[in-house]
Order: sequence, then C-alpha cells, then structure tokens
Amino acid sequence: MKRKINIDRPSLSSQEIASRQDFTSLIKQLPKVTKPPFYKTGWFITTVASVTGILVITTNFIMNDNTSTPNQELATSAPTATPPSKNSTELIDQNAPSESDLSVTFVSEKETMIIDHSEKSEKSSDEYVDEQAKQQIEMYQAEMVAAQKAYEEASKTRIAFEENEPSKPIQKGNPDRQFVLDANPKDFPELASYKNLLFEVEANDPNFSPTVYEEEWEDIQLKTKEPGKTYYLTLYSGNISKTFSVFPVYQGNNYDVAIEKYNQNLDAYTTELQKKLDEEAHLKTLYEQSLYNLKEIENKEVNLSKTN
Repeated sequence: MKRKINIDRPSLSSQEIASRQDFTSLIKQLPKVTKPPFYKTGWFITTVASVTGILVITTNFIMNDNTSTPNQELATSAPTATPPSKNSTELIDQNAPSESDLSVTFVSEKETMIIDHSEKSEKSSDEYVDEQAKQQIEMYQAEMVAAQKAYEEASKTRIAFEENEPSKPIQKGNPDRQFVLDANPKDFPELASYKNLLFEVEANDPNFSPTVYEEEWEDIQLKTKEPGKTYYLTLYSGNISKTFSVFPVYQGNNYDVAIEKYNQNLDAYTTELQKKLDEEAHLKTLYEQSLYNLKEIENKEVNLSKTN
C-alpha cells in the first residue's frame, strides 16, 4: 500500500482555523447515544421491589392469620414503598393481589368473626336453658322425695298405733288354764279396779301342762308384758320356777268394769286413729301430686329435646 506524505504542507491562515472551530456542527456529526432498555431503568427496579414487598407481606399475613388481629393485618398489608406510576402498573403481574382485594378479604373475615360470636352466644343460651331445666327437675325430685318420706313416716306411725288397739275383755276362757291372783295396785295400776282377777295361760305356751296344778308352789310373781293385755306369770317352788304368758279373764262385776273402760279407751283410740289416717291420706295425696309434677316436667323436657 502506498502512503501519501505531504512535505512542506502550506500553513493555514487564522481565518481558516477560526472557521473550523464550530463545535455545534461537530456534535451533530457524532453518532447518537443508544437509550438503555426499560428493564434497566431506575423506575422499573423500584416498581419490582415494591411488588415483591407487597407479595411477601401478603404471604406473611395469610400464614399468621390465626394470631393477628384485623387492625394489625391492615397495617401489615399496607405498602411501604412509593406506588409506581400509572405506566409502570401495566408491568405488574395481573395475578398479584391488589389493595382492594385485601380489603374485601379483611371485611369477610370480620363478618365471619361476628357470625361465630353470635353462634357461641346462642349455644351459651341453650346451655343456660338446659341448666335451668336441670335445676327445675332436681327441685321437683327433691319435693317428691320429701313428700314420699313424710308419707312413709305417717304410715309407719299409724301401723304402730294400731298395734295398741284396746283388747275387748274376755269373759269366760278355759278354766283348766287359769289362775286366781290379786294384783298389787301399785305395780299394776291398770288392774287396780279388779278383785280376784283370773289369769289364763295362752294356748300356745310350751311351758304349761296340767301337772302344774299337782305341784305346791311357794310364791307367785306377775310382770307386765303389754299393759292391760298380756303378762308374765312365774311360779316358784324352792329352786324350781316356771314362767307362763297369761292374759286377764273377767267375770261378774270385774267384766262390767272392764267393758266400761274398754269402751272409753276404744273411743279415744278410734278418734286418734282417724286423725292419723287423715294425715296419712293427706301426705299420700301430696306425694302422688309431687310424683305427677315430676313426670310432667320430665316428659316436657324430653319432648323439647326431640323437637330441637
């Protein structure tokens, strides 16, 4: 390649040099600078960082939903960076949750909390009603038990009283089983009105036999078994003794006196017995009524439970 070399090149005049000093035209002749792509710009990087922060905060909110309050959730989900411009929002993922979506979610959860609270209140009310019904049944049960106890006690008292019914005087009896005896009025005041009263051995007494009359007895003793009804008669002869269960037998004037006393005692007994029978009947009615009330309230609760 041949090189062209200028020797003794003519010098430029000052006017020519000045005409060459046009920097504006020089810049125009330079090639234009290429603009960087949009994903390398500062606003795009800032926008991506903001979206990433929103997604991270939303994920944490969902993971900690059971322990955070609605107010805390709203505060946490709020974006901390400056929102991107209108043009930059076109680059955000369309599937990412927006602020409006989060707000709807919070309202829905709040409404759910209110519904749960009302359900708990209603359940507590049901439990309260059940407790009231239980207490009412227990009250009726206590009343029934008390009425039953009072009725049973009155019945026992009446039965015991009937065992003391006055015995009608016996006028004759079996002469082969009788003893003549004057009872001491101090020891037996119920027999003080009688003279030479006969006592007859009960038919089922195993200690008695006809040979008793063949022996000589040195002493005799009478003890009360049931006043006015039965007594123990004991015969003594040396070291030998025999005891029989006997009852009084009335003859002549003794019978007239005995029958008069019997009628008086019978009237008093009948009056007192009627009082006890009336009291027992009244208590029985109260018991049956309390039992009926208990059954009614129990059936009512059973029907309500089936309905509910």
